[in-house]
Amino acid sequence: MRNLKKILAVITVIAMLASMMVVPALAEGFKYENEAKVLNDLGLMAGYGLGDSVNRAQGIVFALKAAGKAAEVEAMSDEEAAKILDELVVDKDQVPAWAVKWVAYAVKNGYTSGVDASVAPKVKFAPTQSMTAAELLVWLMNIGMGYKVGTDVAVSEAVNAGIITLSQAMEFGPKAALVRDDVAGIIYGACKNGVNADGTRFIESLINAGFISKEAAIAAGLVEAVPEKFEVVGAIALNLVQVEVEFNQPVDEDSAKDKDHYKIDKVVIKNVDLLDDGKTVVLTFDADDARKQQDKVDLTIEGVKSANGKTLAKTTIKGIEFIDTEIPTVVDGSVIGSDTIKIVFSEPMDPKTVTKSNFSINSGKLYIKEVKLQNNYTEALVVLYSNLKEGEVTVQVKSGNEDFAGFGVVGKLLTLTVVEDHDAPVVVGYEKASKGGITLIWSEDIKANIADSKIGEYYYHTNSKNPAKKVEIDGNKTKIEFDTKDHPMPEVAYVYVMKEAVKDYWNNKNTQQMIKIEYEADEEPPVVEEIEVKSQSQIVIKFNEDLDEESAEDRDNYTLLDKDGKEIKSIIRSPINYSDKKVTIDFKQDLNGDYSIVIEGVKDTSDNEIEKVTISFTVDDKVRPNPDDFKAKVYKSKQADQMLKISFGEAMATDGKYSVTDLEKYSIIKNGTNKVYYLADIDDVEIVVVDDGKAVEIKIPSEKDLEEDGVKPADRKLGENYIPVEAGDKVKITRVADAAGNYMLAAEKELTIEPSGYIGIDKVEATARDKVVVTLKDRLDDFDIDDLWIVKGKTDIDSNDDGKIDNGVTKLEYAGVNTSINDDGNTVITIELADTDTDKLAYDTNNEAYLFVVGTESENVYGETLQKNLKKGIAVKDKIAPELYDDGNDEEDKAVVKDYLNWTADSKFEIIFSESMQLTNTARAGSDFVITANGDVLVNGVDYEVIGLKKTYKDNDTVRFALIGDYVGFDGDLEIEKAEKTYYVKDANGNDVGDFEIESFEVKNYAQVKEVSVTTDGAIVVVTVKMSEKLSGKVADKYAFTVEVNNSAAGISVAGVTVDGKEIKITITISGVTLNKGDKVHVLYTPSGTNDLKDQEGVIVPFIEEEITL
Repeated sequence: MRNLKKILAVITVIAMLASMMVVPALAEGFKYENEAKVLNDLGLMAGYGLGDSVNRAQGIVFALKAAGKAAEVEAMSDEEAAKILDELVVDKDQVPAWAVKWVAYAVKNGYTSGVDASVAPKVKFAPTQSMTAAELLVWLMNIGMGYKVGTDVAVSEAVNAGIITLSQAMEFGPKAALVRDDVAGIIYGACKNGVNADGTRFIESLINAGFISKEAAIAAGLVEAVPEKFEVVGAIALNLVQVEVEFNQPVDEDSAKDKDHYKIDKVVIKNVDLLDDGKTVVLTFDADDARKQQDKVDLTIEGVKSANGKTLAKTTIKGIEFIDTEIPTVVDGSVIGSDTIKIVFSEPMDPKTVTKSNFSINSGKLYIKEVKLQNNYTEALVVLYSNLKEGEVTVQVKSGNEDFAGFGVVGKLLTLTVVEDHDAPVVVGYEKASKGGITLIWSEDIKANIADSKIGEYYYHTNSKNPAKKVEIDGNKTKIEFDTKDHPMPEVAYVYVMKEAVKDYWNNKNTQQMIKIEYEADEEPPVVEEIEVKSQSQIVIKFNEDLDEESAEDRDNYTLLDKDGKEIKSIIRSPINYSDKKVTIDFKQDLNGDYSIVIEGVKDTSDNEIEKVTISFTVDDKVRPNPDDFKAKVYKSKQADQMLKISFGEAMATDGKYSVTDLEKYSIIKNGTNKVYYLADIDDVEIVVVDDGKAVEIKIPSEKDLEEDGVKPADRKLGENYIPVEAGDKVKITRVADAAGNYMLAAEKELTIEPSGYIGIDKVEATARDKVVVTLKDRLDDFDIDDLWIVKGKTDIDSNDDGKIDNGVTKLEYAGVNTSINDDGNTVITIELADTDTDKLAYDTNNEAYLFVVGTESENVYGETLQKNLKKGIAVKDKIAPELYDDGNDEEDKAVVKDYLNWTADSKFEIIFSESMQLTNTARAGSDFVITANGDVLVNGVDYEVIGLKKTYKDNDTVRFALIGDYVGFDGDLEIEKAEKTYYVKDANGNDVGDFEIESFEVKNYAQVKEVSVTTDGAIVVVTVKMSEKLSGKVADKYAFTVEVNNSAAGISVAGVTVDGKEIKITITISGVTLNKGDKVHVLYTPSGTNDLKDQEGVIVPFIEEEITL
């Protein structure tokens, strides 16, 4: 749809110029002779002299050839063409033989209604009548370019579409009869500059349809040759907040306008605009990041694609210099609303200076409410307190309005006409359509007319069940966002904007808008563009497109590897944050050196999953060591092999001026006396680096060492050949550096020496019913399994407080024990329990079993042991994945498929799990399963859905599904398995479902419940169940039925069940129960194997569960 105001304006200009000027005839030759030759060579025009007049028969041929329809016309048979003329064209006898097929084709396809409406539905074609420009343009634009125009606006619309220029409109428009030279000018203009109704170039549509070759179009000069290599031609600063970038060929609009594809250090790019040439963009900075005169910046471009799909190689333009010497001017002014005036400047203006005081309306008689900039700071909206009256208004734009270089605008007094606009805004186009949203383009600037809370009611696609989640208005554009999980917009859809959602600045409110949207589905997986190291504990991963937030923030989708490719576990901190194509990951400790991160499972908003990728990055250590992280601990104090261990918290320098191996840097200050002993002065002190450079062990001779070495008491010299190092003493450390060379700021640090202690237990987890994993906080040098007991049901096994295990307490039996070392260098103990019901744990084992330390034989290299504790056991946490239910009896299945799957009702089924479950998101839960029907993989939310949980054996142990859409009433084979990655179906303790695969099973639709009614006669109650089809047999097993009233079966017994065609009558007797209005009667049926309910084909009704309110 085009802007009617613009069309009328063009018509007015054409008429005015036509009345003022006369176009002289050429003295010799023809004006469009060269253009005609080009069209002849391309097969878009043929025959006769350029001075010959053109009639309607010739005109339709020109139009159809120009539209690329010649092959279709020639494909018509002579018989078909003659028949069309016989039946529909009243002046068929005037149609020349060479034009019969062309006229017939035009009439058949509705391209012409003739010149006389009174003969409709037949057509008077008038083939020999002279042809006007308007008539030719109607055919050309409607047949070949997708427009719907009439002769009244065809010329002006052709100017808007780029087919003819304003001067050509003045030349051709008044002519009563065109000559072939005129036709050549019009058709050539359409090929050279014409734009179709959908925004594509006319010549490109001819090429894409195969009517002419691209090579021929390039040779004719109608299409610019595209260079083989896609690259940047150059970049210049337009002013202090804008940079213009030119590419060597047309670009893909979406990627070129993506501001994340451009990077300037310390500059936020606010907006990217693509110019009309299709290959030049203008980057506009945030106002706060405006450059200074003669500043130079480097611009890096990556991720931009050409119009034909080539991806630009990462390109950096260095040294773009900012120099602004232009004085800003006022370009235009207009009244755009009842209280709003728009002033257009020649360049971006500084928002700090564009204020109320720098404008005056009617010499200050009208008060200004506010002034706000839009459109990259080039348009100022001056909003008044009062409404403007029709007539004239003066606007003084003062020189205090400055650009970002500080140059004041050339002051200007404007006299504007106030003409009230009564036309409501309409949608004239759209851009940036995708699964997640669309940007609508309106006929004029608009503003919201509804509260944000009502966005979902006023904006939606397809139907009102697909509401927008966010709407942003900027000038004449409305950006609408949809939830890509719950309400994705299909590739062909209608977007609705309800009545009075917006209004223009004259308070004209829109009528309901229904816009057909089409876009190509995104089938490309997301790609990582770069990793930016923000600090030693944070990285930002930048992707090439918007991501599904849930998968982007799933910590399991990222794995950090060290320089040797070894996984560093439990280092990624939660939560991971995603915003605007960027994933920010924080680490629990500082990184230093070379790393890689493995990324998998991340999806874009179109559900395309990234191909597993490993990307390397380097973290430079620029942080000084923090002495507050230093710790000192003494082992075997005053005993033989006395040792002081100092931990620094990071890898340290081991050579050079600030090496931690330099004994001169350490001294001991005795507690109480403050006597200082320098370790470098003590004989036989040894220092070694441990823990990958993060600590040192200093062996300091004790008097006990000397005694064992046979040194006589008289030769034992305190401070010379031994020192007693005790907890509470201090060690002074003078300046040391980390491995990156960063030295501690303070000249020295004193640490209080801690005593040796116990080995801590980090966590105790059950990973299977027969497996408990104990993770320690240190590495054992010696391990004794008898130190650890796992006991069920007791948190205290020393109730007498005598340090002994209570009589009668027994630990679980162990079938095996394994130890390993985790990535933190700590010991992990895996205990396998005996395969008995007594020893195995429950699936939901929280607070069922406890770990006790009953012995102290296990120790680390320093002699530290586990701390004995009989009084307070450590709870074994549930980390057991829920599994499909299995009662252990393989000879008898309790469900349709083994013990765990029931086909319960019309197109509904249930999977029973081993424990209580939870759904973190019911709508998305179906994506945790892969369901195949007759070999076709079904789509969650389209073909099936999860509808909730229910109790079969435990609360919420059963996940309920329904087939929907085309699969309602499905008969055939189903297969079900767990998806590779799951997010939404978990057990009550948050554990993901374990892997499973339910092999193919046959589904047959069976009789369904249609109606339930209850009749009473004293103590006799009859529940009648009407089915969807006739059942076989006359009776059913009464023991297969359970009837409850208000969730209780007390006093209720089933006396008998009869079957009569479609009706099941369940007779029950009640005792001590009175049925009242509002009571709920619940009927449950499960086949027993005796007189089961079956349809006429023998298909068993597997389940009935119905409830009726009396």
